[in-house]
Amino acid sequence: MYTIYEDFQNVSYTKAKFLSDKSYAYDTVFFVSKFIMKFQKNGLFDLKQNMELFNKYIIDMFNRNPASKGTSNYYLEVLNLLEYANVLEKIDHHMYQIKNWEALRFINERMENAYIFNYLVTYHTFKNDGLLDIYKKICTTDSLKEKEKWIQELNAKISVINVSVQTPGTVWEKLNTKYALTVLNFINKQNYVSRELHVQKEIADIESISVNVKGTKTYDNLPKSNNYLKKFDLSYVKDFLKDYLFIKEEEPETSISKDDVIEINEMTNLKLDLLDLQKDIKEKNTEFTGEQYVENVVRSRNAGAQRRFRNNLFKHTEAKCAICGLSIPELLISSHIKPYSKCEEIYDAVNYENGLLMCPMHDALFESAKYITIDAKDGTIKVKKQYAPFMKSFNLTPKTKMDASLLTAERKHYLEWHNQQFEKTNK
Repeated sequence: MYTIYEDFQNVSYTKAKFLSDKSYAYDTVFFVSKFIMKFQKNGLFDLKQNMELFNKYIIDMFNRNPASKGTSNYYLEVLNLLEYANVLEKIDHHMYQIKNWEALRFINERMENAYIFNYLVTYHTFKNDGLLDIYKKICTTDSLKEKEKWIQELNAKISVINVSVQTPGTVWEKLNTKYALTVLNFINKQNYVSRELHVQKEIADIESISVNVKGTKTYDNLPKSNNYLKKFDLSYVKDFLKDYLFIKEEEPETSISKDDVIEINEMTNLKLDLLDLQKDIKEKNTEFTGEQYVENVVRSRNAGAQRRFRNNLFKHTEAKCAICGLSIPELLISSHIKPYSKCEEIYDAVNYENGLLMCPMHDALFESAKYITIDAKDGTIKVKKQYAPFMKSFNLTPKTKMDASLLTAERKHYLEWHNQQFEKTNK
């Protein structure tokens, strides 16, 4: 059975650049590692070949503004960290070889493992560079002033041996120390440390070790898709790292469910599959470029995510067709308003507000705005001009409307997109 505990025997500040801005965050390490595993070929990962998809992925997962700079830092800094830990080996300026498959698979299993990886790499770096005793002193004093004194001593020692510090006394010098302390302090329940290495009264929390925090969605002010922060399993991490902690924790922590762990992986895998299909269609110039091809492949690969989407629709809406009112649950289909193939953001693909329960006939008519749409303003069902003579056969009248309770603010947003697609072909 694989254990990751002793995998980083040779890490040291004296050998290479260690933690940086994005690489200390467990969510960055998790999402980037999942991408690498998905798009590696025969153990090789080609950054140049995958850069366009990588940028799209990061923009979505971390709610980045596509126009802003710095997106590449999210994966470049994690690549440096994985290289530092001998998980990857850089062959040239864009090609990486996977050296430690077990460690990469371990990170891919669940988000908490990404933090455990960061913790153990930091722990062994401190151990190999003779810094653990100083960190123990930080943990064993209650005085903030005393903690700060030891942190300053720790920073002074790191600055001397850290090959990535070119100019002592700079902000970058202190950030190296801050990031390492943030990783160690979180699970050891130590105080948050500022960029200037000042000790705060607040204890380091889950947001301290995450990047996907604060702010809003780039598009339409939708909320951040970072619910995984609330599902971080402290009990699992503490039990895994019990022999590497600096405090004794007597209070029991609440564990998250296995289903929560599965959900986080489902959402990430869904996004990666969507990107994979985009790449496959572009590279092979396949004839199967239609939306239905993408829908079928995504649904078959991501049955869990589709099931969760359906369950949420039944949970949050009445179990009946949104158009005709058919109320036989086993006949109802969970229809996306904006299909998987058009969802640039994973939030849209899994959001139940981007869906409606429909009977088979109205699902087929509504799909991709082929025959009908639902007016985002008042819920009126609109039929394309050429199919108007079949309105009665469609079980519709000019006055048929969707239940007003389904016209939520978010659902209107998706229906507006559907209306636009309808108008493009309704000529």
